Amino acid sequence: GMLGGLLTFGMSIVTLSFLITTPECWVPNLADGATYPHDGLPYFTGAHGFPLLSGAGRLVIKDVIMSAGGLLVAAEAARRFLARRAA
Repeated sequence: GMLGGLLTFGMSIVTLSFLITTPECWVPNLADGATYPHDGLPYFTGAHGFPLLSGAGRLVIKDVIMSAGGLLVAAEAARRFLARRAA
């Protein structure tokens, strides 16, 4: 019940911290310093970095749902515990 919900929430928060600590979670700059010879502009000028998630980042973001589910389970278990204690 409540312990499982809290452990699930805690695990999800730890995994979500990878979004901050792991650069591979964001789309990298694909230019790699390569430029066009005639004007010096980079080959790739598309978007990269925050808020664009890479495949690894999209895998980590699923933990938002798991953390919400863990909190829901813990809250329901706490509600039942308090209702039993009051009766």
